[in-house]
Amino acid sequence: MLRRTGFLLNAARKSRVDAWALAFALLGFAARIAGLGAQSLYAEEGYSITLGQDGLARILTQTATLDSNTPLHYILLSVWNTLGGISEFNARALSAFAAVLIIPLAYQLVKTLGLPRAAQRGATLFAAVWPVGVGFAQEARMYALLMCLTMLATLLLARALRRGGRLNWAAWSISLIAAFATHVYGALIFGVQALVVVVWLIRRRRLAPGATSEKSDFLEKSDFWYAIAAIVITAAIIGAWTLLILKVSVPTSTTYGGRLNLFPLLEQGLAVMLTPKLIDPTAGRLAALASVALLLITFFSSSRLRLLPLLSGAIVLAICAVSAWTGKFSGRYVAAAAPLAAAGFGASVGLWMTSRIPARAAVARGLAVLLAALSLAGFTLWRADPASANEDYRGAAAYLRAHVKPGEPILMIPNLYHVFHYYYGDGDWHWLPPAEMINLQDVLDYRSAVPLLNSWLGGRSGAWLLLYDETLLDPSHIVQGLLRRQSVAFMPDQEIDNFRGLRLLHYHFFRPYQPLPDSIPSNKSTIKQTDRDRGLDSLGCQQIEATHVNASSMEVFCFWQVRTNAHLPWNTKVSLRLLSVDGKLITQSDQQISAFGLPTQQFSKPLTAMYVINLPQNVLVGSYILRVIPYTSTEEISPQIEVKVRIEP
Repeated sequence: MLRRTGFLLNAARKSRVDAWALAFALLGFAARIAGLGAQSLYAEEGYSITLGQDGLARILTQTATLDSNTPLHYILLSVWNTLGGISEFNARALSAFAAVLIIPLAYQLVKTLGLPRAAQRGATLFAAVWPVGVGFAQEARMYALLMCLTMLATLLLARALRRGGRLNWAAWSISLIAAFATHVYGALIFGVQALVVVVWLIRRRRLAPGATSEKSDFLEKSDFWYAIAAIVITAAIIGAWTLLILKVSVPTSTTYGGRLNLFPLLEQGLAVMLTPKLIDPTAGRLAALASVALLLITFFSSSRLRLLPLLSGAIVLAICAVSAWTGKFSGRYVAAAAPLAAAGFGASVGLWMTSRIPARAAVARGLAVLLAALSLAGFTLWRADPASANEDYRGAAAYLRAHVKPGEPILMIPNLYHVFHYYYGDGDWHWLPPAEMINLQDVLDYRSAVPLLNSWLGGRSGAWLLLYDETLLDPSHIVQGLLRRQSVAFMPDQEIDNFRGLRLLHYHFFRPYQPLPDSIPSNKSTIKQTDRDRGLDSLGCQQIEATHVNASSMEVFCFWQVRTNAHLPWNTKVSLRLLSVDGKLITQSDQQISAFGLPTQQFSKPLTAMYVINLPQNVLVGSYILRVIPYTSTEEISPQIEVKVRIEP
């Protein structure tokens, strides 16, 4: 027995497995796997799963044309779900597995940089418990895989810079191509790392013959050409792939119409390095400052660690700069660099703990405890309110199956319908607008919504409406307004708001749904546009249905266009004045410009507003003028509209 025990101990020593690093890796695995299937899939996770079921040809076509992204994660998820079955747990397990691999990669990276075992253990611990790595490990999306490939590429880059060799440079190139195949912003990660290689090559060429450098262990001339070849081949493949995507993609994919300011984006990007969830501005600013402090601490703690803060900071800056230019930003994009920052800072703490200077060791222990507490708090916050998995489609689908009556269709906004289909299956449900991917410029208005509602609701006695963040596609609540105008008491019978981020409304119509005209009548408006700098345009106002002399109100639709980066108060109102043909005021009604207020996003959105004007009892048959004047709390503004309306016998 003693001989067998001694044999096992000797084998463990020979294998050089660090028990502490192994324990930290197991801790990271437990954190990533805990509660993996507890949350309902959110909209984009449902898209990932359903796309993965459609086969390789469909994945390649969809990602190139509609998704404008790259297919590696969808392909791997398709194979993964084929082997393990489709469930919330299994769909996210692929991301969890990729996120677990980050931990040993962090250990090997710090080891490759030539740092002692204390630094290796510190990097492993912080890579294991960093909230960003845990958070995105529990989403069935590509971001955990992107983080893993970014860490792998950095490890291979460190090996190539220190050891050289054709295989190391080839492996580095392949890892970056795989990162791009996972997400298009992998091109930025390649760009940053390629710039590091170019700078390194220039510095190596300037060294005198026979000189040595702390940053590299070799002087072989062949490695210069291996590095150049790796950069050129990788750039050619990624560049050609990007051009193909740009050529075949269609404008129905997710698009944004404006630019963003770089510095607020950079602040958010740095904050995401510490937390997987964008938080309020004050806390976000503090988190961004903390991220900068961590990067600086890592940079100055050891010259051998400087590669990590330089790479992670440059990746965040590059992603935020491109996002500012395109107008498209997500905290998930910058999460790719978070494991590098975690490993670097963890290695710094590990170095300080072994310092012979008591004050430095004490500070390191305090920082370790503080960061561990913050990591625990961040993970707890994420579990209580995940970054995006806050839509309980599972609960909403179960409720609808139990309560929908025959003849009552289900309408959905927005149009990422895949996850609802996953939980509900086939049935009498429809999504607006009926497109496979969100196009943030193609928002709902009268022209796009009414023909669909007429075809789906004509003659029906009621309907259900499932909403999530309708500000993206229905900023003026046109669909709710059109349903409410025919429902009992002009209000939904029931609103259920306990499915996390989802709202479910039930409408019962006081008579079978009466279709509206599919197109707006040719009732031309006179538009006085004098101040275009205010950012508000008008597409005119229309009297959609005839108003009779015995009616108590007149219904008018107006169409506004909020221009990009409009600077208008959110509570801008309109004054609706019904005048006789000789200019005498008959009645006046002041209302919000739309039921939801002005959109505040960086891209323009049309607002369709339905106004109800109460009529006096003595109103006569004839033609009138409706004047619509927008105004703020201090002044009337343009455009101002005049339209002819008529009251019928």
